[in-house]
Amino acid sequence: MSECVRRNMNIYNNEGLLPLHVAAKAGNAMACEAMLSGGYADLWAQAKYSGWVPLHFAAANHQKAVIDVLLEAARKEGEWSREGRRVALPKLHDCGRQLAMDILSKDCSLTDEEFVLRAKKTFPELSYFRGRSDTTPDQSAAVALDPAEIEFRRTMGALLSVFWVCADRYDDFVRNQPPNNRLSRENWDHIQRWAKNVVKLTDPNEPDAVDAMLCFMSMHDLGKMKDFREELAPGYQDHDAGLSHILSKSPEVLPSYCRLPDKYQLLIETSLKVDFNFGQYLQAENLPANIKNVKSLLGNKGDDALAFYLFHIFADMAGIMGAKSLDGSLFMTETMFNNFKKGLATLQLLTHESMNDTYDAFLKLRGEEQGLKFETPTDRAIIRLACCSRVFDKEGGRAVLDAWNQLEP
Repeated sequence: MSECVRRNMNIYNNEGLLPLHVAAKAGNAMACEAMLSGGYADLWAQAKYSGWVPLHFAAANHQKAVIDVLLEAARKEGEWSREGRRVALPKLHDCGRQLAMDILSKDCSLTDEEFVLRAKKTFPELSYFRGRSDTTPDQSAAVALDPAEIEFRRTMGALLSVFWVCADRYDDFVRNQPPNNRLSRENWDHIQRWAKNVVKLTDPNEPDAVDAMLCFMSMHDLGKMKDFREELAPGYQDHDAGLSHILSKSPEVLPSYCRLPDKYQLLIETSLKVDFNFGQYLQAENLPANIKNVKSLLGNKGDDALAFYLFHIFADMAGIMGAKSLDGSLFMTETMFNNFKKGLATLQLLTHESMNDTYDAFLKLRGEEQGLKFETPTDRAIIRLACCSRVFDKEGGRAVLDAWNQLEP
């Protein structure tokens, strides 16, 4: 009898799913527990077409009771090694590596639509963007969107930005930008050199680098999904800290991360632990003390970790208006990249400069473009005020200075 049951448990249905996949997807925790405790089903059996294991179906459908059952079964089997996780996910690993190789090939012919379709098949985490979200409603969206959908589209914008940079698709990247503020070819070449020589992202002989960056971008905002975070990181409010906890305690629910080589798993783990808001730095909202964590990252992990972290910030910013359109990067215009470049250049000074000197170097660069001097504490305050007001030229700088001078002493 038991042998007959075991055989039936290993028969795929028309959708390429085993009974355990179906039960996990439907949220039937009792059935999952019975199949596993009786030894009738394989916890790590992959779906025929997607390569997903039961845990991924449960996570994608926010089936908390099933997630608990499957994670407990995994713990009873013993803690997986990193290598063990990779071996168990061959289909997803092969898909990720092939996508990266295709992007880096000289004759890459992938269209945006083809890339998006393959990304959805390659990174199961993209299906987790559903349910409640911490996302602030995006007023830039062309239509009213669910908060989780906004975050999903931003994530797709970030993934597409990685694709456009790594495949050297300048025209695709800038196609929807205003002609008078379109990212210049000169700055695009700067991005290409940075991606190749500093981030080391576009070497055809190292497709794992692109795969890892795509993996990170596919999951880096999952902590904003309240249901996902509360199920797997209860008590965490910060989305990065929550995701970091999940990577530490329940990495099996993030298959793309699990299948990466150790080097890139550690880069992702390190990046998530950097408590630093680069956007606030670019607007001079934060203080020199806020740079401490970046300096610690550089000191402990080296240039590769800083480059990986900063490129992920670039891709995230480039895709931030994805809720409005995924036809190119609406955000990363000439003005915005020039500002990003200043932040990038000054943070790299941390290898040999103090936090205060690094912060001052950024303010000086911003002050120069605003036509504002940098000599006294008052000058610092005026430049910071102009940065917070998103002033990028001398005309705006004069307006801020005039407004300041009209204030009562």
